[in-house]
Amino acid sequence: MTDRDYAIKSMKEITFQMASHAQDYLEVTMERHYTDIKELMTSYQKLILENQIVLEELDMECQEKINEDMAYALSYLSIYNNQLDVPKMHREMNNLMIIYGF
Repeated sequence: MTDRDYAIKSMKEITFQMASHAQDYLEVTMERHYTDIKELMTSYQKLILENQIVLEELDMECQEKINEDMAYALSYLSIYNNQLDVPKMHREMNNLMIIYGF
């Protein structure tokens, strides 16, 4: 084997080793990034589910409070039904809403 043939064979071997090392490195790096992204998305999904449960509970509490307040207001309206001027109260509520709107 001549020096030239040996140099060509060595360069081919070095090039092949570098290419296979680069390919292995790329596959390992991609696998590591894929694993990290998968863990991040799993954590994000758990966080969303936990927050969704909390938001649903808060929504139920708010709805219960609104229902209690409405029942309380309706009980007073029914007690004072004969003494209330409903059209006048309606006008006053509209005026208040306009004032708060500004």
